[in-house]
Amino acid sequence: MSPSRLICIMKESTGMAKYYCHPCASSMGMLRNIHSSAPIASKYQLEKYLKHTAPSSTCSHLSIFDDPSTGSYRNAIVAASCSGSVEIDVRGRKNIIYVASTGRIGCSFQNGVFLRANNTIKVVLSSDPERVHAFTESSTQYSTVLCEKCGSPIVY
Repeated sequence: MSPSRLICIMKESTGMAKYYCHPCASSMGMLRNIHSSAPIASKYQLEKYLKHTAPSSTCSHLSIFDDPSTGSYRNAIVAASCSGSVEIDVRGRKNIIYVASTGRIGCSFQNGVFLRANNTIKVVLSSDPERVHAFTESSTQYSTVLCEKCGSPIVY
């Protein structure tokens, strides 16, 4: 058994998150109703948008988008839902992880100091129209695992 498959089995048996490649997630209906048309409609979403588009020294760890425009932020959510893999976390929430092929899309700060460039979009709470939001991360913070349905390798 491959190490990746073993990781997948261990996650399933210990109540950890489950991961699905984009084609499987799409065929299973997991990518329907991703709320991207109004990414800053609620107060919660506006707070998350502001948090992830402007550097701040008040957060211990923060990732921001290089392009702070609302259109770019919305497009990040759309791009992730069109190409990303799906994570069902231990609390049953559906998140989408998308490694952008365009290179750097944002960066992370630790206590206001630059930490690293980011090339990955993570859309969290994607099924909740009032809480869905996105942030950037570095693909170096991720690993690979096999899709729960087809066994294809995916980033998680």
